[in-house]
Amino acid sequence: MLVPLVQAEAELSIRGAICEVQVTSIASHVFNEIEHDIRYKMKGVEAGERVHRTLEDLQNVSRLLDSVVERLQDERAREIDRSKKTIAAAEVLRFVIERIFERPITGEVEKLFRLLRRSTDPLTVHAIEALNLPEAAHRGTARSASRNYPPDDVLEIVLGLLDTFREEFRAIASSWRGPHTLLKRAIMDNYAP
Repeated sequence: MLVPLVQAEAELSIRGAICEVQVTSIASHVFNEIEHDIRYKMKGVEAGERVHRTLEDLQNVSRLLDSVVERLQDERAREIDRSKKTIAAAEVLRFVIERIFERPITGEVEKLFRLLRRSTDPLTVHAIEALNLPEAAHRGTARSASRNYPPDDVLEIVLGLLDTFREEFRAIASSWRGPHTLLKRAIMDNYAP
């Protein structure tokens, strides 16, 4: 294979060369370029104290921006990770909801797990967060109070989610065997075809 003369000369000119590779963030690159121009391209004028202080400010801001970008990337990676992990047990669901509510919750979490597992596919932390359970609980509290139900977090969450999952929740609750619990009665009582 014939190598064009220009390419061959370029390869010869860098063969054996010692190189330095600098890896930096965009914010640090901006600071480095400006700082380099001021320090090494003085145009016959030394930089004054105010310019040096402003350079220090720019360096601090670039470090802060790097820190914020790192936190943003870490949080985004956690979001993506949460979107992939399936909630496979009622106790995990309890943990997720209690983290969202920032307090312990009351009610039949096992039945809530059954409802959500069959109506939300896949059942992930991301899917739970997207349901906005605090807002659902707020809506459900009003429905619960209108029926004189006792305070119950799971019941209020379910009642608040009925607008979204009415048919699914009714079909699932109707298949539950055993005594009619308050949660099952509430789902069936609030069913309006």
